[in-house]
Amino acid sequence: MSKLDTQNINVLNYNENEVFVDSAKEHYKFNASRDGKTPSIIPMTLSELQNICSNTDIIVTGWLTFDDDVKEEVFKELRIPNWKDILTNEDIENILTHPTLEGLQKIIDIENQTYFDRVRIIMFKLINRGVDVTTKVSRIVEQRYDELRKRQRVSSITLTKKDTQVSSDEVKALSEQNASLQNQLDEMKKMMEQMMAMQNATQSTEVVKESVTTAPKKAGRPPKKNN
Repeated sequence: MSKLDTQNINVLNYNENEVFVDSAKEHYKFNASRDGKTPSIIPMTLSELQNICSNTDIIVTGWLTFDDDVKEEVFKELRIPNWKDILTNEDIENILTHPTLEGLQKIIDIENQTYFDRVRIIMFKLINRGVDVTTKVSRIVEQRYDELRKRQRVSSITLTKKDTQVSSDEVKALSEQNASLQNQLDEMKKMMEQMMAMQNATQSTEVVKESVTTAPKKAGRPPKKNN
């Protein structure tokens, strides 16, 4: 008997979106990771994980994983021999932002659309955060995604060294895009500063008016009028 049979196993979700999975007896909801670095955690028994693996591909496609100190033993019990080949979110980010022929080939070799969804989600997250992902890399990702939607398991994409290089036009386009975003941020900052200044001025005026309105009257009887 494995020691895993007698203990709960922490199941980790590093994705910045919720993940849902059903075991034989329970429905589990993994909250999204706040930063992609700190996972949400749900303890499960080995038998639950075995049931999940027999009915879904949520683990074999990398959506959920385990602590490094038990990972090898857990995957062995789950009979997933090629677990070391499962790309982590960090692996995918590195391939997208520092493309190599070997790395891009690993993405192209993905034959499961659920697995590939992780690649696209991470790519869009990087782009939205202003991280440079070249148009060549994004084109390759979208091309492979279209193949998988058409149920083409083996890709017809052929990579070349140019796919890992950034052209001068792309550098210029990325620079212009970053400059445009920076200008927008600067404008928003100025608008916020102006709004804050106007609010402070309004509050100061209201305080002055209130102090004048509520000024106390002098004590004593009013002076007599001369006839």
